[in-house]
Amino acid sequence: MTDNLQAEPTLVDIRKKFLQHYYEETGDYRKAYQYLKENMRMDDSIRNDRIRMRVAETDLRYKQDTTLMKQRLFIQKQQSDMRSLELSVYIWILVCVILLTIAAFIYFYQKKQRAFLLAETRNKIISLRMENIRNRVSPHFIFNTLNRVINHYSQSDSSYKELYNLIKIMRLNLRLTEKLCITLAEEIDFVRTYLDLEQERFGSSLQTEIRIDPQINADQFELPSMMIQIPVENAIKHGLRDKEGEKRLSITVFRQDGNIIISIEDNGTGFRLQTGCPAMQSTGTGLKVLNQTIELLNAGNSVPITILIKKSSQGTDENPGCLVQFTLPEGYSYTLPEGK
Repeated sequence: MTDNLQAEPTLVDIRKKFLQHYYEETGDYRKAYQYLKENMRMDDSIRNDRIRMRVAETDLRYKQDTTLMKQRLFIQKQQSDMRSLELSVYIWILVCVILLTIAAFIYFYQKKQRAFLLAETRNKIISLRMENIRNRVSPHFIFNTLNRVINHYSQSDSSYKELYNLIKIMRLNLRLTEKLCITLAEEIDFVRTYLDLEQERFGSSLQTEIRIDPQINADQFELPSMMIQIPVENAIKHGLRDKEGEKRLSITVFRQDGNIIISIEDNGTGFRLQTGCPAMQSTGTGLKVLNQTIELLNAGNSVPITILIKKSSQGTDENPGCLVQFTLPEGYSYTLPEGK
């Protein structure tokens, strides 16, 4: 029996069935029954083993199918997440493109607007300059000057000088007002010529003085066109013309704390500014031109030109006078800013 137990179960089963049939044939039913029970027990054992194997196989397949299903679900989830991520990326890219498009549109629109405003300001300045040319050397002024020249033509050689200065100032006026900036020497030459003509009208009652710091190179230092002429003309027309007695007008150009200071001071009847208004705000065409020119130039400089208008320190209660003072930084650029 020990050998039988060590043999292959299938062979053992075949042998027992053979012995069962053998004893049935020989009539030994007792042993045949004994082998029948052994065969039945063996069949039950084999059947149970097969059932257990099938159950184990089914369980293994179920586990494998479950694992495979989980893997597929995980892969599908990963793919879904990847598609969601890609869709989010595409959405963000689309949003960024839209924002960049809007930003570019705003940039170019603002650039176009700035260029348009710059061109409009330039045209306005040119228009005001031309209007200023027509108004500042008025027909009345020319008529009075020519009348004096005619009356004294044969009596004094100064008539020649006056006629010469009149022609000179008209020529300089037309030439210099077309420029955005000129040298200090050109501006002073124009102002001297203008004051020489006015001196003939006021006579000795008008005293003028022009002082320029010798350290300043008047032929190289530049300033906005008519910066000195406009305040001088206003001082003559509105401050000194109707004043009784001595009329004083001084122009001083000096260096201070790295800046160039230009002061125009008179002892006339003074000035009037509306409360809360900037110093250069005025209905005068000349001041409008100068103010807008300086504002436009300041836009292209980190340190601006500043303007101060106040009562003169030499004035009195009756005639407070006027001081107009410009502060020009060293290295100031006279290039108009482009629309960016």
